[in-house]
Amino acid sequence: PSVPLRLCAEPRPEPLRIPARPNHQPPLSHIHGNRHLPRPPAAYVPRTDLCPGATMTRVLLIEDDGRYRDTLATLFSVTDGFQLVDAYPAAEPALDHARRALAADTRPWDVAVVDMNLSGMHGVEAIAALKAIFSELPILVLTVYEDPATVLRAVTAGADGYLLKHTHPRVLIEHLELILTGGAPLTP
Repeated sequence: PSVPLRLCAEPRPEPLRIPARPNHQPPLSHIHGNRHLPRPPAAYVPRTDLCPGATMTRVLLIEDDGRYRDTLATLFSVTDGFQLVDAYPAAEPALDHARRALAADTRPWDVAVVDMNLSGMHGVEAIAALKAIFSELPILVLTVYEDPATVLRAVTAGADGYLLKHTHPRVLIEHLELILTGGAPLTP
């Protein structure tokens, strides 16, 4: 399912296409434990159903691994309809930003993507704190932890979805769209 957004009345220019190299596997952009997280495939083509200037889904990312954070930033930069507006390596600066936004009566994000194992405040605490500030903010956990107790703690804290980091990039975007329409994807 796609998030209903404003469609263009004019034809949209052809999207940038990255040619696939024959007999080539996409390089790994990150290795976390025994999980290999691929970059978006070489032939990845962004969605083309949105027009320039259409409403963007503003994403907050809280991820302590710099390489994985960069990988997700790249994914959001090539995916129409999504804009990574803030990326933090820890929960505390994101929560400071959220409190300032609340005081200014603004809502800076439409969805948050949060890792569980953060330096400083744990992801479960970060989820509960974000929900205390912006109760309607959809939060997707993106982590390597697949044990039921961790999933339960995250959902109880207020997570709207729970995906594992080895999730394919297209599936991640589909699940973000699902969360934005009220769904609750879980992959463990």
